[in-house]
Amino acid sequence: IQWCLYYPGVLDLDELPLPPEAAALLEASRAAYRSGDLLAALAHYPSDRPPVSPAEKVYLAALVLAVGQVDLAEELIQSVEQSADRDSRSAALATALRQLIATVKLQPSAATRNPQLSTALLAESYYLQSQYHRDRRDHLEAALAAAREAVNRSTNFAFGWARVAELEFSFGRIHAAR
Repeated sequence: IQWCLYYPGVLDLDELPLPPEAAALLEASRAAYRSGDLLAALAHYPSDRPPVSPAEKVYLAALVLAVGQVDLAEELIQSVEQSADRDSRSAALATALRQLIATVKLQPSAATRNPQLSTALLAESYYLQSQYHRDRRDHLEAALAAAREAVNRSTNFAFGWARVAELEFSFGRIHAAR
């Protein structure tokens, strides 16, 4: 049933350290991603291009994850995590994607509890929501706080703003959601 699970966009492209030549080559894909069209973003990714840098592997992992290709996403994430520069920004972004996978699969989260990047904060928001129980409303409040912090750190992060609106609406705050 894995193909029907929901893997939302959580990657903030402003945090992705793509080399300039890769950024230029992937501009159409990145533009589609920024507009929220993950299918078009994947369609515009050159099918004959293997990802070269860790950042490009993270980007491709985010794209294939959005269409349910979890195994390929995990391979790409693992490749980034096993690279020599495990403390890099790309590795932190890969860890955020791994946390999203764990969240959707209802597995324990592998992420740290002190996310610094807006991508990691958004993944944390989904994780916290997955921990919600009727008698523990504080998980939803914490999920909203994490999403708000994501957009405070990256004000142009559309997936973050959509998440804030979604959570505000879940509390019945329609004006705030708008």
